[in-house]
Amino acid sequence: MSEKELEKKEKVARKKEEKVALSEMDLGAELIEKIKKEVRDISMLRLLENEFVNAIRKELNKLSVVNYPEWIYKPWARIKPHPNFVEAWYDKWSDVLVTYCRKNKRFRLSIQELISVFPFTDGERSLSLDDLRNIVDLLSKKGIAKWLDSNKVDFLIYWIPKRQLIEKIYEEARELGLPILRIKVIKEALNDLPVDELIEIMTELVNNNYGKWIVFKEALKINYPL
Repeated sequence: MSEKELEKKEKVARKKEEKVALSEMDLGAELIEKIKKEVRDISMLRLLENEFVNAIRKELNKLSVVNYPEWIYKPWARIKPHPNFVEAWYDKWSDVLVTYCRKNKRFRLSIQELISVFPFTDGERSLSLDDLRNIVDLLSKKGIAKWLDSNKVDFLIYWIPKRQLIEKIYEEARELGLPILRIKVIKEALNDLPVDELIEIMTELVNNNYGKWIVFKEALKINYPL
C-alpha cells in the first residue's frame, strides 16, 4: 500500500471517529436535557404538593373557629340526668364532642384522654368512661364516628363530613393544577387519619371520577373537566 493510500485511509478513519464523537456529544446533550426536565417537573410537583397541603390546612383552620354552647360552663352540665332524659343529654354532649374535635382539628382520639380535659371535666366533675363510650356510640350510629378497637378506647370522628372533605381535596387539587395526588401528601395535610381511611378517601375520588389510580393505594392522576 502506497503512502498516499495510507494517508487517505487514515483521513477517512479520523472523519469516522469525529462523526462518532459528535453523535455521542449530541446523545449526551439530549440525555442531560431530559434529566433537567425531569428535575424541573419533580420540583414543580413538589411545589404544588406543598401548596395543596397548606390550602387544606388553611381550610381546616377556618372550620375550627367555633364556640362551645354556654350550658357546658354550668356546674350541673356533667351531672347525669334521670334515665328518662339521659338520651337527650348524650345527644347534646355528642355535639360538644364534635365541637371539641373541630376546635382542635382532631380526627383520631381516645376516651382516656378526653376524661381529663375540658369540656369533659371542669376540674370537679367529669363525664365517666361509660358516658363517653355511649356518646361515641351515638355518633357512630349517625355515621360520624368509628371505633378503632374492640375495647372501645380509640375512635375516629369526622368533624368535617367525609363527603365534604373529599370534595374539598378535589377542589384544591384542581384549582392548583396538581397533576398527581399521592397518599403521602394527603397524610401531610390530614396527619392523624389512619392510612386505611386515606385509602378510602382516595378510592372515593376514583369512584367519583375525580381521578384514576397510577399506583394502586398510593397515587392517582387528577381528572380535569374538559
